[in-house]
Amino acid sequence: MCNPPYIPAETDSLPRHRSTTPLDGGRDGRALLDRFCHTAPRNLLPGGSLLVVHSSICGTEQTCSALREEGLEPEVVRRVPGTLGPVLRARAAMLRERGLLGERDEEELVVVRGVAASGKPVRSREHVTVTPYRDGPYLVRGPFQLVDQDGHEITLPARTIALCRCGRSQTRPFCDGTHKTVGFSAASGPEADAEPSARSDDSPARQRSSR
Repeated sequence: MCNPPYIPAETDSLPRHRSTTPLDGGRDGRALLDRFCHTAPRNLLPGGSLLVVHSSICGTEQTCSALREEGLEPEVVRRVPGTLGPVLRARAAMLRERGLLGERDEEELVVVRGVAASGKPVRSREHVTVTPYRDGPYLVRGPFQLVDQDGHEITLPARTIALCRCGRSQTRPFCDGTHKTVGFSAASGPEADAEPSARSDDSPARQRSSR
């Protein structure tokens, strides 16, 4: 079940301020909603289902189409009509300018269910392996997608990368080999497809990489 931030905002950049993170969902309100529709179905077994709640202002049929594209059978199971809440009402002029709101200050809260048909698997979920190095980076083997806090995709140099978590890397989020405490060395380009090496034979990182 998911009730993502879905209120249309000034820009597509997702907010970091505590008061607006539960609200703003990009210019059309679908920045996180679309991400959920295209990724959540991959966690369902045949016969499993998901529920997502949002405003009709974001486009109910768009949600159904996105779930259908991922192999689910979508259905609107609940509609609750009403007037706009205070946040949407304050943005009514902007919503009308973008064609998201009609003459009246009204909306529907909708609950959309997507069901994975029995015996019919949804899109297969890619296998990703993550190895955390002690006091060092996360080694991630793809295929996978990496995005920043605003939902923008980060270009990956390879299918195996090291992600920095200590803050010392000059190429963060990628590791640049400065994690000397575990003797970790990481390639910075496409050659990172090769397995990383750990110089200390007795380090946990060395033991993990040798398995």
